[in-house]
Amino acid sequence: MSGIKVFLPILLALGILLPACGGGGGAAPVYPQPVSNYPIGRPPSTPDDPPDAPKTEVEQQREIWAAFAIANYRYTLSRTVFSGSQYTDAVIVDVRNNQVISRTYANSGTPVTVPDAASWWPAIDGLFDIIEDARASNAAVAQATYDPIYGFPNWGNFDFNPGLADDEHSFTATSFQILP
Repeated sequence: MSGIKVFLPILLALGILLPACGGGGGAAPVYPQPVSNYPIGRPPSTPDDPPDAPKTEVEQQREIWAAFAIANYRYTLSRTVFSGSQYTDAVIVDVRNNQVISRTYANSGTPVTVPDAASWWPAIDGLFDIIEDARASNAAVAQATYDPIYGFPNWGNFDFNPGLADDEHSFTATSFQILP
């Protein structure tokens, strides 16, 4: 009986730890996707906020992106919005010295000429701003995922008013390339 008392805590621990570690047979554990559901930020700071308040996910990811100090790159940005194809066609965004130098439609190679191109197809820092602006605007849905290496937003989905049709929009950033 005393042997059981000695081994009982060990057996209990193994019974708890093995499934948590993926042991014990059966299917592998399913982990949640790296999607941040609203809120993706924190409310604006107030004088009562502690100076060491935890950083939001978007702030953490922006720091990862900034740590790489990538000034020259290219990526393709697709937007989904209820608007004309000039806003929904994929656009290749070329950035040099952290400034967008060109925006061209991926399907035709023609330059983007819409008046508000800078806000629709920004440098990567602008994608972080889109996410933070959605939070500041109290969007009902503000979701984002981030590149697992560089930390930049590679997908965002926003709905500012679920009761209002056609105000939803999203973006997908793909084909990221670091340039010399």
